[in-house]
Amino acid sequence: MNASHLLLDLAYSLALPPFYLWHRYIAKKYGPRLYEKLGYPPPRATAANGYAPPCLWLHAVSVGEALAARPLVKGFADAHPDWDIRVSVTTATGRQVAEKHFGAERVFYYPFDASWMVNRALDRIRPDFVVLMELEVWPNFVAAAAARHIPVVVANARLTARSARRFRAAGEWGHRFLSLVSVSYTHLTLPTIYSV
Repeated sequence: MNASHLLLDLAYSLALPPFYLWHRYIAKKYGPRLYEKLGYPPPRATAANGYAPPCLWLHAVSVGEALAARPLVKGFADAHPDWDIRVSVTTATGRQVAEKHFGAERVFYYPFDASWMVNRALDRIRPDFVVLMELEVWPNFVAAAAARHIPVVVANARLTARSARRFRAAGEWGHRFLSLVSVSYTHLTLPTIYSV
């Protein structure tokens, strides 16, 4: 782990308690199940012979992203029926929508972006492929996926002028961070993405 990730982890450790309490009890954006945000989503099952089907992890932050993900999930499931699909969200309302469309057993809360929480979640979900809806890209998650050689793509992304300025201001760090994302696609179905 390099110095930038250590600094991020320190910042997260200091900021998470008030951040979570605000969003849970005042803003009302977060639901219960804090343990999932701490990196403990329900683990994927493994057969007695050790086999587990390949897994797509799709992150759909809230209601809009969950709705936008519907054709992607359907397209991927139709093209790859042997794959396990898991969908993470950030907000309580996003979870309600995701559970309605994808099934409660597939949905969990995305972990906070501290390295130990991210790695714990990756250990439990064991994805082979990750899709981040729009530009919901977190540095520790992307770095941990890259370290495990898990492809990460951004679907339906739009980089605003404001975001572009921020990445430019980050200099070499911003460039290295974005280079960890395999590719970004807009308005493509997942079978097309996966076949590229």
